[in-house]
Amino acid sequence: MRCRMWWCRMARGVFCCHRREDFLGHNRKSPIFLCRNSIKLCRKIISFFFYKKIILTMVRPPTLRLGKGARCRVLVKNLRPSCEITECILNPLPRQHVTDLVATRRGIITRGRSTYEAIFFMSATFPDLELHAAKRYTLVDTEGYPDRFWTTVLY
Repeated sequence: MRCRMWWCRMARGVFCCHRREDFLGHNRKSPIFLCRNSIKLCRKIISFFFYKKIILTMVRPPTLRLGKGARCRVLVKNLRPSCEITECILNPLPRQHVTDLVATRRGIITRGRSTYEAIFFMSATFPDLELHAAKRYTLVDTEGYPDRFWTTVLY
């Protein structure tokens, strides 16, 4: 008789080839036989799903709101105007962020056929420039002034 657990069969590409004395708790007439390896795998899978259930039920931290004075970070490739940024940061890494951005205002920008809501920033790295990025690319590190949160959509 062979083990009937589907993962035991799939792991080897064929049916489990364990000997009959390796089966636990079943006699010959029982329709389902489990080998020791299948029981170990079953315990691991059950513990994994229990751990996943605990993770999914944990409380998320509150979302930081975007507003005037908020400290933000944006990927270098998503910041505009890009020609001035590439003069200061010559070879940016693929996931490099500019982290010292302070949100000053927001506005609507049209580039080509697309219109999107943009957040404008001031930065110590780029002292004479007003930078901007799309709102969806902006990550908030600390909230700004409590009375100046931007909760409404502009368009």
